[in-house]
This record gives sequence, C-alpha cells and structure tokens, in this order.
Amino acid sequence: MWYCAAGALGGESVPPAEKACEAALAAARQAEQQANWTLCEALCRAALKAAQEGKIEIPLDASLLLAKAQKRAQEALDGRLELRAGQRYLELGRGEEAYQALLRAKQLGAEPKEVEDGLRKAREILDGAAAPAPPAENRYLAKLQEGRAMLDRRDWRAAELAFLAALAERPGDEQAKAGLAQAREGAKPPEPAPPEPVRLAESPLPVPAALAREDWKPSGGSFGQFTGRQYVVNENQSDDGEAKYAKALSGDFRVSVLVVAQMDYNAKFHLDLRPEKEQRDKIPTLEGWASEKGSPPKLTLLDRSGRKEAGSGAARLQATAFVLSFRRLGERISFYVDGQKIGETLAVPKDATLYLYAGGRGAMQGIKVETGP
Repeated sequence: MWYCAAGALGGESVPPAEKACEAALAAARQAEQQANWTLCEALCRAALKAAQEGKIEIPLDASLLLAKAQKRAQEALDGRLELRAGQRYLELGRGEEAYQALLRAKQLGAEPKEVEDGLRKAREILDGAAAPAPPAENRYLAKLQEGRAMLDRRDWRAAELAFLAALAERPGDEQAKAGLAQAREGAKPPEPAPPEPVRLAESPLPVPAALAREDWKPSGGSFGQFTGRQYVVNENQSDDGEAKYAKALSGDFRVSVLVVAQMDYNAKFHLDLRPEKEQRDKIPTLEGWASEKGSPPKLTLLDRSGRKEAGSGAARLQATAFVLSFRRLGERISFYVDGQKIGETLAVPKDATLYLYAGGRGAMQGIKVETGP
C-alpha cells in the first residue's frame, strides 16, 4: 500500500524525495515483472532510502517487495551453484550426483537450456551411453575437479578429502594445496557476532492484514461495531469510542494497525498498551497517539502520578489513512507512525502481559501481530 503526501494531492509540487521514492519503487515493480531480482532489490533499497532521508511516508509494500527480491536473488545464486556442481560431476562421469544437482538447479530456476543439456548427459551416463569415469592414470585430475565441485557447494569436508587424494597422486601440487587451504578455511566456524540487543529495531514493521470479526470488541461502555471490512471505534462521529484487541500480548512482539481517521484540528485517535488491572498501580499504560486534539503524533505514559510524554513527532499527520505500530524487545517498547519512530520507553517490565486498546474517533481496517525476536 502507498500513500501520497497531501501536498501532491492539493496540486503543489511533489518533493524531490517523494519523486525519487516513487520512481525507484515503480522501477522495482518493473524489475519484478522481468524477474530481474538483483535490480529489484537495489531499487527497493533506493526507494526506502529516499523515503527515510526525505522524512516522507514509507511505501508499505516496499519492504515486502524487498524481501521477495532478496529471496529470489538468493534462489538464483543457489541455482547457479547447483548447475556448476552438476556440470563438474558430468566432467567426472558421475551421473547420479550430476542428475540430482541439476534437478535442484532446475527447481531453483537456473538457465533452462544448460540444465536440460546437463540432465540429458547425466541420463546418458546412467544408461551407460557415455564414457566411464576418468581412467586410473588421471586420478589426480579427477580428484582436483571433484574438490573444486565440492568447494562450489560449500561441502568443505568433501572438498578437503578430494584435495588430499589429489596430493596423494601428485605430492606438492600447488593447485591441490591451494584448494585444500580454501576448504580448511571454509570449514572454520565463523567468529561469533557481538550481541545486538536492539537488532529487532532494524527489521521492518509488519504490514497490517485484513481484520477478522473476532479481533476487536467494544470496551469501556463504547458501542463500536464491525461494518463491512472495518471496525468503527465510535458509534457517533462526534463521540470517542474504545475497543479492545481479543488477545493478550506477552514477550517480544510487533503489532501494526491500519487506521482511517480525520486528521484535523480536533483529531483524536490512539493505541494503548495496558497492563493487567491488578498491575496498573505499578506499571504505566502506554498511549500511542496519532493525534490528540490536532497534535502531532506522540507517545505518553499514564500512571498514578499523571501523564508523561516519551516522544513526539514534528508535525500533525496529513493523511487520513496511516499505520500505528508498537514494537517490544525486552524492556524496550517503541511507538511508530507509518514506520517513523515517535518515542520509546523502558518503563514496562519485560515479563508483563499487556493488552492492546484503540480509542478516539476513527476506524481500523487492518492489523498484524508478530511475536518473538
């Protein structure tokens, strides 16, 4: 989903950052149609960078397209590696291994003509129509080629054994020694990465999915209702309403809610994370505001001593459709509006069970909850 800035709808010139973001995303979609996943990934990253640098609303489908492009690009790389391994096996006359590697290459979308040619040759070997494996006097070359094939597949132990066999046939050979060193280097366990307790903050927020009737129910004497594909929080447009999400939230989680509301000087809509009733004297309620009487987005903490602000946006929202998100990682809870962080707090214990509420004037059209790190 993509939201245009209000200035563009009103006839004003489109900011350069928004133009760059739209152009990159449009080009990424064209690259997707052409199955050029490397280019698609680069263009998605350019679109997200332009949106972040220009501080404009982020295209909600850009992260999904980026993930798809990354997955398909990796599949293409794996397909090429399997194809190369299959071709090496063909050179060794090992039909069964070649056939299996080429089948995997085909499943991963490798070059169809090369794959089919390889499969035909593998079947010929299996049927006895091709030449047998290299003769005894060429054992060195056979093991050298086998070792290289195993390097391509990152099978470090098999590569090491093959290069050792090649060195047994030709002691001191520089090619076999170089291959052996590469296999042993690849077999080393990677150095442990330093701990990153806030790594979750770098991952994309979930994109809201369609509502189900059982997701929300009225709360606090409100008379909200599910109409069509949305849940209307307030029965009358001039009154505030309140709704409660059906499931409790515990541990680490990410939640995004797609909201439709009028963002004028009297706008009021918020998502709350509330502790259990018996804990409310000890644990504050977190209020993530899209707007309070026309204010910019903000995060506030409500406890017995009153309300405290924990972060605020720079300007009032202009769009009438927007996404409000909370992300919890341990004791850190952050609040976002359209992917932009508004504020965060460490005031809630990481083992506290929380409940999601929506309040104010507006409607919810989607929600997505993800749990775990």
